[in-house]
Amino acid sequence: MGVTKVMLPIRKCPFGEITAISYYRGYLPLKLLSENNDRYNVKFFDNNGLIVYSWLLEKSGRKFGDEFDIYWITRLHNTVDETISVQDVVSRMHEMGSVAIFDSDDDLMGDYRQFDGSDAFVETIQTMDLVTASTPYLADRMSEYVDTKPIVLPNCIDVDWFSRVSMRSQRKSSKLTLGFIGTTTHEKDWIYAGEALRKIASEYDDVQVYSAGYMPDYLSKIPNIKKLSPVPYNQYPGLMRQFDIVCCALDSEDKFNKSKSSVKFLEAGAAAREVDGKVGGAVSVCTDMVTYNRAVRNDVNGVLVANKTDAWYNALTRLIEDEEHRNKLSWRAYNWVKSNRDIKDHYKRWGTVLRKAELLRHE
Repeated sequence: MGVTKVMLPIRKCPFGEITAISYYRGYLPLKLLSENNDRYNVKFFDNNGLIVYSWLLEKSGRKFGDEFDIYWITRLHNTVDETISVQDVVSRMHEMGSVAIFDSDDDLMGDYRQFDGSDAFVETIQTMDLVTASTPYLADRMSEYVDTKPIVLPNCIDVDWFSRVSMRSQRKSSKLTLGFIGTTTHEKDWIYAGEALRKIASEYDDVQVYSAGYMPDYLSKIPNIKKLSPVPYNQYPGLMRQFDIVCCALDSEDKFNKSKSSVKFLEAGAAAREVDGKVGGAVSVCTDMVTYNRAVRNDVNGVLVANKTDAWYNALTRLIEDEEHRNKLSWRAYNWVKSNRDIKDHYKRWGTVLRKAELLRHE
């Protein structure tokens, strides 16, 4: 069998860098796969690159789909011509003998949260030849809409790179730091933990509370809270390095959150720093729900709490006051992520999916 040519469209954030979703779900594992297995030749295109690629094909009289054997798509991408549907594009791929794979890291089907593209999302996964998902729960959700159950590809971290960037990053505070890191999608997720932090910030002068990337209005009640600006992913380990304790809080009543992955716990654990002569990561305090309890073991490599203000307060104050316990969780978090979710040990899973796609091409 010759070389399999794979195309991965990638998204870029407003900073001009690749988005975290494109990086985790396609770019990182497929880049490692192509570097370590000459069976695969993977090409990456951002939106501008897709436009140029489509234009070149048109000028040469070729059709979209005849250059690559497999197309790996993460999230929805607009077609260059708005009159052409995703179904049309996939049909052209099939005409040229190509196979389409679609991956998702979120439940975008619109049952629990409304999205403008929910209908298009469902139509897209129904059109694809293979579908992959970041968690078993999300795979089960998507299986309601597709004939073949989606393949689970857990999120993984380039631990060596993440740790190296974190280690050399400068801290903004000499105090013990804790708080939140995330986007506007967490608007309702941080309420209980935020109430606990409001009480903690008024009781402990030697702690600093941060909200990185996004700060909902209700967090402004926390004394001396500081907002940290969002950064592109290549600087993200340095942002995570600002935290000693990360509140991985989710609204456990929101069914949308059950499909999320534990990637924030992975990032916190990989954010290396020296802790009492050993390498540790940031300690994660997580809402006790399926999103996190697949990876987090309570008081072993992190902390799991019920979504109640008192539960968050008790868990956080114990970590603040018990340095020995905090250090143990820090070491174990780092070692768990390195041992269980380092991409160098898991990128071949993406190759397994590509081999399934190759078999479909030759049916």
